[in-house]
Amino acid sequence: MRYKKNIASSALAHILSIIFGFISSILIARGLGAANQGQFSFYVLIFGLIATYGHFGLTTSISYFIKKTNYDKDDVVNTNLSSLLLLGIFYFVVIFLLKNIIFEDQVLWLLLIWTIYFSSLLISTCVMNVYVANEEIYIYNRLIYFVVILKTVIILLLYILKVINIYTVSVVYMSLEIIKLVYMHKRLGVKFRFHINKSLLIGELKFGIPLYLSGLFLYLNYRIDQLMIKYYYDKAALGVYALSVTLAELAKTVPDSVVSAFTGRLYNCKESEKKKIVIKTIKLSFYMTVIISIIGMICKPLITILYGMEFSGAGLSMIILLIGIPFLTIGKVSAVYFFTNGKTKIHMRIAFFVLVVNLIANLLLIPKYNIYGAAIASSISYIFYAIVYLIILGKYKIDPREIMIIHKGDLLLVKEYLLNIKKKIKKGNDVNS
Repeated sequence: MRYKKNIASSALAHILSIIFGFISSILIARGLGAANQGQFSFYVLIFGLIATYGHFGLTTSISYFIKKTNYDKDDVVNTNLSSLLLLGIFYFVVIFLLKNIIFEDQVLWLLLIWTIYFSSLLISTCVMNVYVANEEIYIYNRLIYFVVILKTVIILLLYILKVINIYTVSVVYMSLEIIKLVYMHKRLGVKFRFHINKSLLIGELKFGIPLYLSGLFLYLNYRIDQLMIKYYYDKAALGVYALSVTLAELAKTVPDSVVSAFTGRLYNCKESEKKKIVIKTIKLSFYMTVIISIIGMICKPLITILYGMEFSGAGLSMIILLIGIPFLTIGKVSAVYFFTNGKTKIHMRIAFFVLVVNLIANLLLIPKYNIYGAAIASSISYIFYAIVYLIILGKYKIDPREIMIIHKGDLLLVKEYLLNIKKKIKKGNDVNS
């Protein structure tokens, strides 16, 4: 029951993120324009990279060490939070030294805002994985319901008042990360004290570094094209392409809503149950993503209507990306099976080869086809990602045909999944009323 509850709550969180994130993206794009949108996207890219992969494997290790080792939960949490605090200070020093390269104007204020942003996100991601280990991701999702709505309301007010700019939007992003961190740590029930267990820290790094490298490789696979577009072209081109990426990645709502709950379930289920859970979860994620991607393609004409002619080029690149997103889902969900079994190096090697494929494709296609070349390169790498994982799963006696072929029972599973989301939405409406 908890697994279904986690998936349903995560799905609702991501649906709300799609709806309100879509509205926010329109307001931000119209308020900033293509060039400033590109610069803002660059900040999100750089500081998101630090927050997501600046932990050297600690964040990805915490669930495993809470559930699969004899270390005390408080010891694990405080060791991680203390280590991340020191890393945050280190990153601040590095960013301060590079501030004139990263920021174009309002250097000191933007430096402070984005330092607080990535530090809060870095630590809150760590805390979230404690909820994942306990299969309590629905607690985190309740916060997401509130945050995504609040974010849209604030940005709408900024737009109406005509004070929307890089500075004010940056403040919004920072403030919401602070709210998330404070709420999540308070609900965690662990009193923070600065403490680092050296043996635990070394063990986490040994376990987590392959996962860390895997995540870094995949993040670069998702974002290296944006860095290359900024290098080869200009901020305006980056702004248009960043919008197409944002819209295409709305189709990732299913795998994003499934992965955390799936991770917690595999950490807590019996070994005999894993194969069945893996097949059903990958299949459900893939075909639901296909449906969402098709809907996204149909909505292409709305881009120029909602965002303006300045972003007209985002439509075709979005469609190209949506071709590959369902295959990205297969790799993203399949990876969970391996790292929850301690086989982190498999995921790392696959992620590295996917990055190499993407990098080569980008180098060949971006100079010739601009943002469309970047989109083609991404979809090629996503398809390669899925194929490799299906082959590897086959070697572990998980038949790829069982994943790709639809049976009658699978349709019932999709129906049950949608009904769970509907119940969650109805429950939320009843509470609000």
